[in-house]
Amino acid sequence: MSDGQIKDAMNIQKKFPFEHTELEGYINNPDSLKPLDVELLLIKANRLAYKPERPLFYMPDKNTTEVSSKDRQAAALFLKKRAGIPLYSGFEDIVATANLNVEQFMRVFSYFIDRLIYSKELNKNREISPEEQKKIFDNITSHYIDKIIKPLQYGNKINQLTENLCNFFKARTYEPNAPHAPGVTQFALLASEIQDLYDGKFPGFKKILTTAIAYNVIVPEPPTSQGKKGSEKKHPFSVNRLLCIHYELPLQKGDFQLIPIRLLSEMCDKSITPLDIKYYKNKLHQGLWNNNE
Repeated sequence: MSDGQIKDAMNIQKKFPFEHTELEGYINNPDSLKPLDVELLLIKANRLAYKPERPLFYMPDKNTTEVSSKDRQAAALFLKKRAGIPLYSGFEDIVATANLNVEQFMRVFSYFIDRLIYSKELNKNREISPEEQKKIFDNITSHYIDKIIKPLQYGNKINQLTENLCNFFKARTYEPNAPHAPGVTQFALLASEIQDLYDGKFPGFKKILTTAIAYNVIVPEPPTSQGKKGSEKKHPFSVNRLLCIHYELPLQKGDFQLIPIRLLSEMCDKSITPLDIKYYKNKLHQGLWNNNE
């Protein structure tokens, strides 16, 4: 694992016309930092490297030096993925998958109870390793998609939408500079677009979205005024946490991405790459969106 971290550190260092003190210190003495601290260092260094105007001298600012709890969560996720460690395990993660829904919690928890009963009957070790927990979670999420989402009315369209969304969220979550720490788990609509739905301008997408919300596949979150002063309110929507597990997203409530209804409607009908989503979401309604992101 440290070899991969050292290689990344050396590659980032090449992007600077100066010596990045912390990176050089780690490269020269890899044992000086714990693996989690190295991931944090790589995130901060990448933020400096990704700045629009790369500095000619090492002048770290608040965004590239201070570490928040969300940064630590992102670093922990990056580290597990780098090391090939199961991303989800333990009672807290089982509870988090409930999505504030008792029925879903019972459905998830029953898989683990069945495993414990089976082990007791065979006088086997009742401890469930993280690797075995991953297999159980994989079975749960596959069942959720195939047996819960797809049979719904508009189920195939809902599944196509969430597949496109989650692949896009995953691409944004694992960007090296973790710009949306701990990750992205939500999309958002502008208040004017919510009004468009009420006014019946997108009847097909409205039926798909309301069905997904009714069955807890997509969960509305409280509106937020995040963005430039005077900008429209945003209405975020989270994906079900079982989908977060299926697509290796953080279980904590992540950041949101503004995506216009026109693009969301297309995402219900066909597979769209994360790169194309990023391009088209910025292209559509560009004049309006520049005031809101």
